[in-house]
Parts: sequence; structure tokens; C-alpha cells
Amino acid sequence: MTRNIRNLGLARQARLRNEAVRLKDDGLDYIQIGRELDVTTIAARDLCMRHQRFAKRQSGLSDVRRLPHRVIQLFLNGRYAEFIGQTVSIRARYLADIASLYSKSDLLCEQGIGRITVDRIEQWLAAQDRRFRAPDETVAEVICRFHPRPAQSAGRRASRTMHRREALSY
Repeated sequence: MTRNIRNLGLARQARLRNEAVRLKDDGLDYIQIGRELDVTTIAARDLCMRHQRFAKRQSGLSDVRRLPHRVIQLFLNGRYAEFIGQTVSIRARYLADIASLYSKSDLLCEQGIGRITVDRIEQWLAAQDRRFRAPDETVAEVICRFHPRPAQSAGRRASRTMHRREALSY
């Protein structure tokens, strides 16, 4: 039975979105993703595109050019992404933190990243009060510099717990 994702709870939509992104990264097309997740082809495409739009919004500042799509994908799926979050949606929220874990030489070793792109990323990081990792710094030292994440309010925690319970009942 193919279903529309709008009728699902937020937690279920988030879970489907993360699964759709994982399947897309594994090389499946939207038709195959739709069959795998039991949603329409259009819903599968929407699930994959929603996280990309969020990541682009996170990377876009008014006075600084946005990051190229390939750079966003590198940060969301790169070697340091798992240090920040397990899901793509969490990683997208902390894109600047992930980017600051890279050194310039790390990025220059990546395929399709050159000096101009590295300069553009450096400007984007500077606009967010971040910088590249220095060559003599470890990743652990950079992570220790991160600002603490804001604590969730009691109402928001209760709301999340309720959504999790709803998702488990499906």
C-alpha cells in the first residue's frame, strides 16, 4: 500500500526522511526508494529533497555566498560527520561545526575541492565565527572548543517523548 507522507506524525516523517536519504546515498533512485519505504515516488523525492533544502538554508547567509552542493554533501557524509550526529538532519543543523573539523589540507585532498572552494568555505566559516582546524590541532581539541548546545525546554522534551510514543505505535 503506497501512502502519502503528510498523514504521518513528525517522528515517523523524520525517520522516513533519514531512511530515504540513506537509500539515495546508496545509489537507489526515487522509484526504488518509494517501493522500499512504501510511499509514492513523489513522496520519496520530497523526503530526499527536504533535507537538502534544510542544509542549504543552514549554509546560506545574507552577505556570504552559499556553499556548493558538493561541499554540503561532503560535510554531511564525510569522515567527521559521525562525530557530530548520527542522522543527516542533525548533521545539517551543525554544518559549521562539521566544517571546522577539517583542515585546509584535508579538504584539498578531497576530489573536486580546489583552492577557490577552500577559500569560499573559509569565508563561510568566518561569517559564522568558525575556522578550519589548524594542522597541529587534533579533532578532539576542536570539538572541545564547540559552544554548548542549548538545553531543551521541559515542554519540548515532553512533546518529543509523545511523538516517539506515537511513532512506536505504528
